[in-house]
Amino acid sequence: MKFSKAVVALMLLAVLVFTVIMIVIFCAKGDVPDQLIICYFGFWGVEGGALAWIKNVKTKKGGRPKKPPDSENIPK
Repeated sequence: MKFSKAVVALMLLAVLVFTVIMIVIFCAKGDVPDQLIICYFGFWGVEGGALAWIKNVKTKKGGRPKKPPDSENIPK
């Protein structure tokens, strides 16, 4: 789960930086690119939803599949 936590942290950081940049652009020009904002947040929304779906499926199935037992340890 370390990878998904790193991805979520990166997502939050990217959204924060993007939001700050859009605020600066709004203050400088008085207008922002609406379509860019919609697509940007849509992308991160789908990415976050996919990560949540993957975690949900892994939780329901019990995590990683167990390794099959070695043939040497099976009693005859």
